Amino acid sequence: MAYLKPGREHCLAARRDIDQRGAWWLAWQRVQAGLREVFARLPSTCPLCQDPAYGGCLCVLCRQDVLASRLAFPCCERCGLCPAQASDCPDCIALVPAFEKVIAACDYAFPADQLIRQFKQQHRFQHSRALAALIAQSLQGAMPEWWGQAWLVPIPASRQALLRRGFNPAVELARGVQVHLGARVRTDILLRSRETGAERVQKRLQRSQRLQAAGQAFVCRQNLAQAHIVLVDDVMTTGATLHAAASVLRQAGAKTVWGVVAARTPYHVR
Repeated sequence: MAYLKPGREHCLAARRDIDQRGAWWLAWQRVQAGLREVFARLPSTCPLCQDPAYGGCLCVLCRQDVLASRLAFPCCERCGLCPAQASDCPDCIALVPAFEKVIAACDYAFPADQLIRQFKQQHRFQHSRALAALIAQSLQGAMPEWWGQAWLVPIPASRQALLRRGFNPAVELARGVQVHLGARVRTDILLRSRETGAERVQKRLQRSQRLQAAGQAFVCRQNLAQAHIVLVDDVMTTGATLHAAASVLRQAGAKTVWGVVAARTPYHVR
């Protein structure tokens, strides 16, 4: 039965290809780790104050200023909101989120908001290094045991945002987190399903309007059975976007859905 031989050879070749890709991935991870250690020692200037720093990250004083607001009050363990000393999280009471946990590196307040605005609106791509380093630092204290199998899934940008900015900030942050912590970035899992006028001006909407606008914004056409997903975004305001994305991923079979964001809008600022 000679016709079986080509099939067997094809399977063996495919298996070798998979093994080689896995080996290349491990090798690339080692190279990235080495480059990261070297780059972290290179002198640079702080993105905020222009004082001496290292590796494109914030200087010690600016990092303290950026992180100070999240250390002043206890934050919700699920959605990351600092509810200004409220005993219960107002966001989680209004809607139980589809994600298990969100980790925010800092509050979307001065001076972190300046860093993010420059990154998103002024095309200062180098700021993604500082923001990704802040996210990685926040994650290191809460690394789950499944992190080695996790996929970093950036929130897809709307078509209008891509045309306006020319890039997706969430993708850049996800790649930066990957460099620090090693999980793979997957941009093919979560896609935009549709866009409406309400979605394009979402930053001007109230929480209920955001939830309605984001409800049908995403689609996932893959089987995510037992997958561990970490959604990545730049700023989280009400959690409507992450909730909608997590709901879609849950329906696709994801076992775990976390979220990581560079900044979380404080409750009293809304």
